[in-house]
Amino acid sequence: MSKLRITKEFRLEMAHALWNYKGKCESIHGHSYKLQVTVIGNVDLDSRSDEYGMVIDFKNLEKLIDEHILKKFDHSLLLYNDEKITTNINNKPLFERCYFVDFQPTCENIVLHFVNILKKVLPEKVALYSVKLWETETSMVEWNIENNMLI
Repeated sequence: MSKLRITKEFRLEMAHALWNYKGKCESIHGHSYKLQVTVIGNVDLDSRSDEYGMVIDFKNLEKLIDEHILKKFDHSLLLYNDEKITTNINNKPLFERCYFVDFQPTCENIVLHFVNILKKVLPEKVALYSVKLWETETSMVEWNIENNMLI
């Protein structure tokens, strides 16, 4: 049976700052990201299935991405977790959608973070094939399974 790839594209707005970076990106700034997620699998041949004739229903893939990526990260701020930064003033959150992460929030590391999230939530019948994230119209990072297969 032939494997097929299914791709869904998303948009999200996100801000970040690069810790210890020498240049404009050391300050908080935002991007209009384009996210492309591709999964691979076989067409469902069970005529009793809701996904009969599909690798995965596009709406189901969209729901997974929305629930595990977009709802959290769209219109958020990612900052490297540093003990010197405080997120509370008078015990009230300073930023509702500010996430302090344990990695430098570069486009490369954000892609790897999304990959780790998606691998845990995708149905077993499909595998994550690639994740592409455009930080600008001309700058994109790609993770794909072919470059990450164990040899």
